[in-house]
Amino acid sequence: MIKKILILIISLNTFLTANQITKSDKISLQLQWKHQFEFAGFYMAKEKGFYKGVGLDVDIKEFTFDTDIVRDVQIGKSTYATNYPSVVLDKSNGADIVILSAILQLSPHVLISLKSSGIKSIKDFKDKKIMIGNNAVKTASFRSMLKSNNLSLDDMVQLKNRFNINDLINGVTDITTAFRSNELYYLDKQGLEYNIWDPKDYEFDFYDVILFTSQSELDNNPQRVKNFNEATLRGWRYAFENIEETVNLILKKYNTQNRTKEALIYEAKALKKLAYFNVDTIGTIKKENIRRIYDMYNVMGLTKEKIDFDSFIYKNKDKAKDLTKKEKFYLKNKEQITMCIDPDWMPFEMFDSKGYHIGMSRDYFDIFRKKLDAPINVINTKSWAQTLEFAKQRKCDIISMVMETPNRKQYMNFTSPYLSVPVVLVTTHQVSFVDDIKSIKNKRIGMVEGYALAEVFKEKYTNIDIVDVKNIKDGLEKVESGELYGFIGSVSSIGYMFQTNNFANLKISGKFDERWELGVAVRNDDLVLLSILNKLVNSITDDQKQNILNKYIAIKYEKGIDYTLLWQTSIGFIVALLILIFFLFKQRRLRKEIQNFNKNLELKVKEEVEKNRNKDKILFQQSKLASMGEMIGNIAHQWRQPLNRINLSLEVIDV
Repeated sequence: MIKKILILIISLNTFLTANQITKSDKISLQLQWKHQFEFAGFYMAKEKGFYKGVGLDVDIKEFTFDTDIVRDVQIGKSTYATNYPSVVLDKSNGADIVILSAILQLSPHVLISLKSSGIKSIKDFKDKKIMIGNNAVKTASFRSMLKSNNLSLDDMVQLKNRFNINDLINGVTDITTAFRSNELYYLDKQGLEYNIWDPKDYEFDFYDVILFTSQSELDNNPQRVKNFNEATLRGWRYAFENIEETVNLILKKYNTQNRTKEALIYEAKALKKLAYFNVDTIGTIKKENIRRIYDMYNVMGLTKEKIDFDSFIYKNKDKAKDLTKKEKFYLKNKEQITMCIDPDWMPFEMFDSKGYHIGMSRDYFDIFRKKLDAPINVINTKSWAQTLEFAKQRKCDIISMVMETPNRKQYMNFTSPYLSVPVVLVTTHQVSFVDDIKSIKNKRIGMVEGYALAEVFKEKYTNIDIVDVKNIKDGLEKVESGELYGFIGSVSSIGYMFQTNNFANLKISGKFDERWELGVAVRNDDLVLLSILNKLVNSITDDQKQNILNKYIAIKYEKGIDYTLLWQTSIGFIVALLILIFFLFKQRRLRKEIQNFNKNLELKVKEEVEKNRNKDKILFQQSKLASMGEMIGNIAHQWRQPLNRINLSLEVIDV
């Protein structure tokens, strides 16, 4: 009788909590620019109900030229806002603000000039006309790039920026600020040749679209800050995983700039690369990167006060130990939490020969178990399909590691992801490198039956014949036998299969934009358990994640990698990377030599010719050095990034 009463109380509390959510807090978000895909995550968080689900009614405000973003947040005119890295300077100059997330890990903000202008280096900027906005003037990356070339904006003729690429095309200005994700699209469309002056090529790679709020908002409404930030990041993950749907929404409701669908898709793909640049988690902020931005402003003499970086960068204090009374009461009366896993998905998880749960998810849940009163017991299943069926039948309260899909939302809720995994294509050696999934249309491609990504690909890529396979090994064997053209799966699990099985005739042939975003799935009739698991997931530190990853990388080396096999399966890809790695080590020294050479070449040639015309060999070597520099510049321009940024490719081989 008492147990029934307790269950009734818990159910009533859950009902009341759910009904409280319907009463939403009205808040506002000020954007740093006009509506476009640059802010798509905010739109999707609103339109998909992510904000509403945490009790927020968000008014998204487009930028106008009389907007003072930081001041508006401080006085409460806007609750939250996005801005450029200049928010670090604002903080140093007394703004009482806190940064929550950095949506773009690398700024798309660059300077461009037409090749027809004759500008061949940043030194040629002197006395040229430049269009640059007020926010860009304050941007540390531009200032630092110019300063590294002994220039400042005062050395140029500054024009009011009308934010119209035609001013560059028509010769009104020689140089203008631009976004890789926007203006370059229009230049490419017209077939115009241009030069890009990107701060990251000079190693000034800073954040952009930085989400922030006031210190008073954090002090007075810490839970609202947490909810807003998490719902926002969820919106961004959804936007990047569903680009076409997001673009269609922008065209319908947020297209104040009258962009075309083609232009918005171009922007989306460019921004996705910048959002996940060297990170797996959207919105990541690292203290050392913020400190670097501050140091740049400090060197330029623009800062007024030192910054307490620990208080400036938001930290979610809602750890698993901060459970509510209701959550603690729930766990105390919960006899057990039943969990299903994927029985054959290493290195993520599986049952070993004795039926024990092993793999990365086991390590995560060992951490979770230490913070819970209720035991987590694993239910044995024979296949992934059976795991999903057990979840539908409520035989499992949770699934350890799973990706959210619309079909699964019918019977499960999902925590924030705690692992983000790249997706790759495996083929035989006869297939060339594939950089666009659309190029493999009408091919038979294997994917594990019931996996979330298979569901996404079947719906998104209707021109590909997706074939269900039992598991990863089954799929790879069918590729090797010629029954399938290729197999698509996570880079980690495929790398594991390569190391533990003899697939000498296969190789990784491509890496795609899609990623496996893995969190915990919780039965959708238990909101209290969902809240508890979300806190557990959010309590995992970056160090813990890295240690778990390192552990499984270490295991692979301890077992002994078949380097011959690895070479055979990736020979073409590795050769290309080795060439790039060679340039990586040579780049800095070579760049300095080229800079010195460019500075002294004319004088040196005259002196050498006058002194001794027999020194042709020296001139030949100098010309060869310049040619190498030009070749490196061409490679950097083609890749649109410096050669020391090749982690994306290395990631495929490392696993």
